[in-house]
Amino acid sequence: MKHRIRAGLLHLLISLVLVSSVMAFVLLICYPEPYFTALGAGKLLLVLACVDVGLGPLITFLIFVPGKKGLKFDLVFIAVVQLAALTYGATTLFLGRPVYIVFSENHFSLVSAYQIPSEVLEDLHNPSLPMNGPKLVGARIPADKAERKKYINAVLVRYHVDLPRLVQYHVPYSDMVKEVKLSMFALEELLAKQKPEQLPKAKAMLDKAVASTGLPYDRLAYVPMSEQSSSLVVLIRRSDASVVSVLPIDPYGRPLSQ
Repeated sequence: MKHRIRAGLLHLLISLVLVSSVMAFVLLICYPEPYFTALGAGKLLLVLACVDVGLGPLITFLIFVPGKKGLKFDLVFIAVVQLAALTYGATTLFLGRPVYIVFSENHFSLVSAYQIPSEVLEDLHNPSLPMNGPKLVGARIPADKAERKKYINAVLVRYHVDLPRLVQYHVPYSDMVKEVKLSMFALEELLAKQKPEQLPKAKAMLDKAVASTGLPYDRLAYVPMSEQSSSLVVLIRRSDASVVSVLPIDPYGRPLSQ
């Protein structure tokens, strides 16, 4: 029993180090809040923790008998399965990381890495995507007739994705200030749309974000931001449309996806 406990604890320690490293990378680099919550990254991390930190060491504890025939094979097999699960989970999280906050039309879109067609990146001179949180940009449909025709073909025929996910049509956010100002809403409207049970939490979150700017409510505004599984709001300054923060408050009063 002593050997089993020692082997199980050693396996647990190794698993904790590996999973903690993945969690730190996900939380601190790939999915800074509120994206960690909004994109549901916690669900996959929970599965990884259960498999690698819980199940693996438990199996080692149950099967470890010094001198047992085939013990080395069993331990190697468990380690390979754990590493495969960890690698798969980490890769999935990495490909799902948010890479762009794109303003187009009258709202922001949160774009994840996997949503950008690989062919689009191959056509660009710099195909790398942001690593440490999403980059703020804008996107415009080309005004030139020939370029507009290429855009329509890209959306409807080649890639079947919308404008925010076509990186070749991204422009600096500073070019979109006029459009952003025309799309902003008063913060009071956001609170008015919240259901009674959601209002206290939404107001507390908004009050904290506003207080951090040192500006009154009427100097700030919000613009909706959409993502495939949830919606958020972008808090901006009215004066120059600069982004203050992204908040996990649904602009239409729906509960945020968990």
